[in-house]
Amino acid sequence: VGGSPDTLPRMGVSVFPNPAEAASRVWVEVTRTERVQVELLNTMGQRVHLLSDAVLLPGRHALDVDLTGAAPGAYVVVASRPDGSSMAVRLLRMP
Repeated sequence: VGGSPDTLPRMGVSVFPNPAEAASRVWVEVTRTERVQVELLNTMGQRVHLLSDAVLLPGRHALDVDLTGAAPGAYVVVASRPDGSSMAVRLLRMP
């Protein structure tokens, strides 16, 4: 990927509520139109849910996460681009 961190398009990821019991919401923010894949991974790096794999327009996007079948513990929400860049945030599932 060319460019310095100052010239790369920005992407943000946040989760609320966190910790969560049955459901949470992931917020993904992009500054340009681009494909973003958002996954929920367990601590072994295995995909639990594919939350989105879509072209997102600039702005903030909400993705609902259903945790009712997930075991209590730590998970990671990863948002990645086709160029290999990604951002991650931890999500705690409470019993």
